[in-house]
Amino acid sequence: MSRRRPSATPSTTSSTMTEVLKYRPKLFMIMAAFICVCAVTVGVLGWQLTMAAGKENVASLIEEIEFLVSTQVSVFISNSAQTLGHITSIQDSMFTTDVWSFATPERTQATFRAMLYELKGLKQFTTSMYMSTYPEGLQFGYNYKIASNGSEQLQWWNQTGLTFYTYLCDEKTGVPYGSPIRVNYDPGNGTLENPGNNNTLATAVGGTQGADLEYAIGPTSGFSNIYAFDGAMFKSSYTFSINNGTGEKVVFGNDWTLEFLSKQIRDILKVVSFPIFAAVIECETGHVLGTSSLQPLIVNQTILSIQYINDPLFHDFADFANSTFSYGPIDSLPSQLTNMAVYEDTYFPGESIWFVDRKIGNTQWKLSINAQYLLGNNLLFVVYMNVDAVEEQLNRLGAQTGYMMIGIIGSFVLIGILFSIFVSRQLHIVVEQIKLLKDLKFRDVLGTDAGVKNRSFIYELAELQKCFHSMVVVFSDLLKKNAMITGTTRASERTSGHAGVRPASVVTAPASDFLEGKKTDEAPIRPAGAGIRTAL
Repeated sequence: MSRRRPSATPSTTSSTMTEVLKYRPKLFMIMAAFICVCAVTVGVLGWQLTMAAGKENVASLIEEIEFLVSTQVSVFISNSAQTLGHITSIQDSMFTTDVWSFATPERTQATFRAMLYELKGLKQFTTSMYMSTYPEGLQFGYNYKIASNGSEQLQWWNQTGLTFYTYLCDEKTGVPYGSPIRVNYDPGNGTLENPGNNNTLATAVGGTQGADLEYAIGPTSGFSNIYAFDGAMFKSSYTFSINNGTGEKVVFGNDWTLEFLSKQIRDILKVVSFPIFAAVIECETGHVLGTSSLQPLIVNQTILSIQYINDPLFHDFADFANSTFSYGPIDSLPSQLTNMAVYEDTYFPGESIWFVDRKIGNTQWKLSINAQYLLGNNLLFVVYMNVDAVEEQLNRLGAQTGYMMIGIIGSFVLIGILFSIFVSRQLHIVVEQIKLLKDLKFRDVLGTDAGVKNRSFIYELAELQKCFHSMVVVFSDLLKKNAMITGTTRASERTSGHAGVRPASVVTAPASDFLEGKKTDEAPIRPAGAGIRTAL
């Protein structure tokens, strides 16, 4: 049985692997590849991890923003309410101590002039400052009308009987001029339910304004509900005062208009770059105290409840209030809002806020609800934030960050490649000098007497060149001495050589030829007497 012969031709795979293993990449290629891999890995992984963390924390981010907005709005309303009440108490103090009085025309004029001066200094807290006579209920005072473009217009309120007049005023003197720009006549029927322009009835206990001033017990104060007056919506602070000097009785009032509060809310929301909506709602009435919405909240002197406001977010909140399973099918919106305030205060006490996910159309929204008792009413602070818009902006920022990372990585890789080439070239200087030594070109290696030729910029390589230079100098000196000894030996052999015997060939080339790397045609050195042994 014949034995199997091994194949004479090696396999292609083995040959290829052998060639690959023989390959030795250059240093700059290794460094460049390492820098590229590190830069891309760190950059891309960092970018992706940041994006993943951002997407996971979108819900927390939205809740934090809504919490801050709701807190800022509630703090503003609370502080402004305290300030408004404090302003009214100052008026009461001035009148009670007989500093202010309406007993004579002169004192009346001086009092209104002082009220205008105070109003100008307190415009960031109130839009109007006025008084109502008791028991007639006639109202007189100043009001700053805020136009749709944000400009302010000073007005004078005056009343005769049940007819209310509004005049434009000179900003400096407060003197009204021209004809009335608005005349309102509302006789009512003389009851608390329909007081007309009788302000005493409107602010009394059970009156339409909800201030519930108890005139019978003496000085008293309170806040009104939201009410419509002279084409605008107001929230007022009232105090019933008695002058201890003259015995006069009046009611001082200071107002917020809905536009005033809404403007403050919009200013708070300006810092948020995402679509966001905020509103403050009275639970007892379903009316809006202030909102970021630009939709009208009053039509023909009728205040609209939230379900009738032409805004999809108000509609959604009204639907949520009337359909929340926690309270059952209650169709009365004010009752439902009051229940929501009780629920929020019970299950989310203190600074906690109730968060709810809502879908309006095809858009996801996050709803936050916070309840507080302020201004004599239960108030709901409602904030909506567009979740889809936040995620979209996050993705857009992620893409922009990705492009920036590509630029940064590319720049880093380019710098790394240039650095690799620089280091490689510095190493190449040393390699070239070693090659010159191999070819016996000592003069090119040594250079001048001043020191190392083409010294490397890198410290370690420069030290290596320095040591290598010292070694070559020693080796060069050794060759020179060897050449001198060889020349002396040849001269002595010529002098004392035997007749008929040709001395052995010796190296006759000068030492400088070795140092310059020149080749010689002389025969190689042979031991002395080699020719004699041959002859013998």
